[in-house]
Amino acid sequence: MTKSFFATSLFIFLFVSNASAWDMGAYVESAQAGEGKTDSTRVQKTSKKQPEAADSSMALTNNHVYRGLYFSAEVAFGYTSLNYSVNTWSGKSVQKFSGLSFPYAEIRFGHYFANIVSVYGALGIGIGTGKYEGPYPKRDKEEIDAVSFRGLLGLGAEVYPFQDKESALYGLYLGLCVGGAVERAQDDNERFGYTYRSADPDLEIFDNTFIRFEVGYSFWIDNRWRVGPAFSYSFGKYDSDDDDNVVTTTHNFNLAIKIAL
Repeated sequence: MTKSFFATSLFIFLFVSNASAWDMGAYVESAQAGEGKTDSTRVQKTSKKQPEAADSSMALTNNHVYRGLYFSAEVAFGYTSLNYSVNTWSGKSVQKFSGLSFPYAEIRFGHYFANIVSVYGALGIGIGTGKYEGPYPKRDKEEIDAVSFRGLLGLGAEVYPFQDKESALYGLYLGLCVGGAVERAQDDNERFGYTYRSADPDLEIFDNTFIRFEVGYSFWIDNRWRVGPAFSYSFGKYDSDDDDNVVTTTHNFNLAIKIAL
């Protein structure tokens, strides 16, 4: 009976040992399989994050469109050249002004069409400083410190030729504006009593019609607002039909920082 007891005990011990070993092996295999599955899931989640980020960036870019109402405001620094000539009984009288214009500010209101073009009305005003040369005989020519003023009303358009929103050129635009300008320069030195066009007081303030060419680039700061630099050149001219043959020509170069909607 004792032998039977020991034999039974040995059999139970061997069975339990084998069962425990089998369970441990199965657990290890299951754990390894689980780790592999977890790693695979992590890889899948990580791989999904990159397309999602790209899709989000693309969605923001796709919202950068020219649509609805157009508005822009700018502050510019530039160079101004004014020339005026008139025939008098003693010959041609010429007056000149050249100098820096700052600040010059302009606002525009209009509308976008088809994400390609905008049409706007413009209102601008600015001041500057420079040198004035009056209508004196050549032997008496002297440059005088002077201040300038410029105001304009215009009608213009901007064209956005690049339509690929993922291109670095998306944001580049070309502009054209025409209108009327009032420009004046006046002596800034008290020892002289001269004002611009002082030979004829009725012509101290003179008009000209201008055409302006512009190129600029906008950086989008959100879905609608954009900001960037713009360079423009405008040429103005006034030519009278009377016997005096008054001719005015103007040149304006501006570098502006513009914010637009």
